[in-house]
Formats: sequence, structure tokens, C-alpha cells
Amino acid sequence: MSHAPEFLFSHRFPGMIWNTFAVEAANLLALEVRDDSTFTTTFSLLDYSQNKFLLKDKSVAEPWWVSLASADQHTLLINRFMNKGGNPDQKSLIALDVPSGSIRWEVESFSFFDWNEQEIFGYRTAGDPQQAKINRATGSLTEEDWEQGKMSTPAERQRPVFYAEGSQHFGTIKEFLGRTDYAIVKGVEYLEFNDWIIMRAYAEESSKLANYLLVFDREGELRLTVKLGENLAGLGTDTFFILSGCLFLVQNKTDLAAYRL
Repeated sequence: MSHAPEFLFSHRFPGMIWNTFAVEAANLLALEVRDDSTFTTTFSLLDYSQNKFLLKDKSVAEPWWVSLASADQHTLLINRFMNKGGNPDQKSLIALDVPSGSIRWEVESFSFFDWNEQEIFGYRTAGDPQQAKINRATGSLTEEDWEQGKMSTPAERQRPVFYAEGSQHFGTIKEFLGRTDYAIVKGVEYLEFNDWIIMRAYAEESSKLANYLLVFDREGELRLTVKLGENLAGLGTDTFFILSGCLFLVQNKTDLAAYRL
């Protein structure tokens, strides 16, 4: 292998990339972004095969106590919470329309479990929990039992394994990296995909932690280096994954980049 991963795109968001949900069959990635300086949460839906946003930086009323529940090409499902003394309790489920970004409906006292093309399955939370369904088109709710097995199938993203400093695997990886300029500390995330070896490693720079993504080919040649963050107080998680044969990574908590492997 002689080529490097191919850069596809990079996008910056107005806050920390907090959560993502992949719809691999439609080449979509939904993102929840949280800005703790303005207490605002925004939602986006990216068609990563075309590098095109179907929805970008949309928010709803009471924009902090909300979170992404699920997504497809037509709808983002958003949980709304009630702040009770700093402990959020689920209050309602919102259907955010794609591509308008408007609220199609909001159902109070409903806890989301899963959905398919016609119905949303969950629990009515007013009083004793009761199985219930929501009609996707109208938002009408009925208290009705449902069975698992009718649900959607979430995309399977390949994620790395974390090895802490002091473990045998960490020592092996550190020895492997001895041929490079990276003397790793604390821990390393490791993933093998097809003919690639991908790892997220920490190094000390000016008494602070820096975070690097390193991509090697099967011959052990370093083909890509990306600095993910610096001046870090501790270790992070979920900063890269493989989806549809592409490497997705989060830089500086706010930027999403993609490479074709």
C-alpha cells in the first residue's frame, strides 16, 4: 500500500460535538452540538456521501435541556427534559422536520424506545409507565402494547479499543511507536480496519497532554497524522470511528473531519 487516506471534508460547529447518530443506509450522520457559553443545543443532519447538510445548526425552544434520540432522512427525534434541581427528567418527544427544521409535533410525557417507518415505540410516563405508540405522520399517541422486533436497525460503527498505560497491549503499541516521534503516555485507542492501523495517542507537550490520531498501513508506514487537541486536562473518548468505509474524527471538540480509507 502506497497511498494515504483521502481527505473528504471538514466542518466546524458552534459548540462541542456531543453526540452523533448514523443512518448508514442513507449515508447520513446526525449531530448534537452543545455550546455551554450560551446554553444552546443545535442539531444538524449531514449527507456525508455528498458533503451536503440536509439540516444545519437548528435549535428548538428551551434549547439546553434537549438531546438527540434518533434520526432518519425525514426526521430528527429530540428528547426534551425538565430540570428538577439539576436532575433532568424526560418531559416530551419532539419530531423535527427535515429539511425545514420546524417542529412537526411534540408529544408530552413520552419516553422514546425505538421506531420504524410508521410508528414510534416508547412509554407514556404520566402516572405509571405504560407502553405506547406515536403515529409518525400525525404525532397522535395511543397507549398500546408493542413487541420488539419491529424496530429500526441502528448503523454499526467500528470504534476503537482503549488500552490504559501499564497494560500489556499499551506496552506493545508504545514499542511499535518507538520508530516515530511520538512517546505516548496515559492510554491509547487502537483499531484495525482492512489494511489500516488507526490509533489515538496522547503525548506530553509543555507539561500538558496533546492528542494525536495516527494512521499506519499494514507495512507499518505512518500515512496520516492529525492533531486532535492540545492543553488537555484528561483523557477523552469517542473522537474517531469508522462508518461506510470512511474515517470520521473530531478535532478540538468542535470540528468534524472525514477521510476515505
